[in-house]
Amino acid sequence: MRFTDRVVIVTGGASGIGLATAKRFGSEGARVGIADLHQDKAEAAAREVRESGAPDALVVACNVARKKHKSRPRWPKPSKSLGASTLSLTTPA
Repeated sequence: MRFTDRVVIVTGGASGIGLATAKRFGSEGARVGIADLHQDKAEAAAREVRESGAPDALVVACNVARKKHKSRPRWPKPSKSLGASTLSLTTPA
């Protein structure tokens, strides 16, 4: 598994290209963070990502396009959540 002990954060990860990306990284052993506007869809996506083989999937509902959005992502400290080595990807809406 190429991404064991790695973390990937995918914005727009609840559907489409973002979900496919999250599932692929999960199948390669990455722990996956999913940031999306829709909490319920992101939770369902996290379940799919875990089913694809990811050791863990964390969800944050937010709008990353707005700098001062009230639900801007606040990820837990890496050592206490997904891990230390992180790759962040933004997928098209």
